[in-house]
Amino acid sequence: MTIGNHCLETLLAHQPQLSRAQAKDQAIATLEAVRIPVSRWDQYPHEFTRRDAGNG
Repeated sequence: MTIGNHCLETLLAHQPQLSRAQAKDQAIATLEAVRIPVSRWDQYPHEFTRRDAGNG
């Protein structure tokens, strides 16, 4: 499951009143808040490295 799909699934499970578009907007804002660029949306978690997370 991609980062984006995981974010959407989690948000919609906890906030079912959101539309998919609203959930995606919220997910993108959350990713950006933790300095994960939206360009990572279609990547899989195993594609991240320590360096990507700012630990390298």
